[in-house]
Formats: sequence, C-alpha cells, structure tokens
Amino acid sequence: MESSAKKKLEKAKLEKFRKDRKGHVNVLLDFFIERMGLKNDAALCRLLKVAPSAISKLRHGVLFPGASIVLDMHEKSGIPVEAIREILDVPPEYKF
Repeated sequence: MESSAKKKLEKAKLEKFRKDRKGHVNVLLDFFIERMGLKNDAALCRLLKVAPSAISKLRHGVLFPGASIVLDMHEKSGIPVEAIREILDVPPEYKF
C-alpha cells in the first residue's frame, strides 16, 4: 500500500476511534469535576489551566484527551492513569 494512502487510513481509524469515545470523555470530565468538587467546566478550565474552547472540543468529540491533560488530571486528583484509561475505554496499545 502506498505510504500516503496508509497514513490516510491510519488517520481515519484514529478519528473514528476518538469519535466513538466521545461519551467516555464526557464521563471522565464529569467524574473529574465531581471528584475535585468543582461546579462546572469553567472551574475545570481554571484548574487544568486550559482554554474553555479546549474543554468544549473535548466534550463535542473534536479533540481526544492528550497526555498533558491526562497527566494533569492524575497529578491534581490522584486518579491513577490506568483508571483514566479505563474510563476512556482506551486499549493498552493506544498512545496519548
């Protein structure tokens, strides 16, 4: 298979993977808000030091949580990274 065609196929698979897990991302964000005693997404933005648009994109499936957000959530809450991966329903081979 041609290299560019292979890259496009991989990109399409990754995009589908991320969109399929949109509900899991919302579960994670809601769990984190509750665990940290926050009131809403705005408070979550302040705690994680991210723009409100980033949380909105996560909630709407445009973005998938990357390593920096996952690690920030782990460091601030003590939730093990493995538990975050489980909530997101991420296979072990998926790299953030």
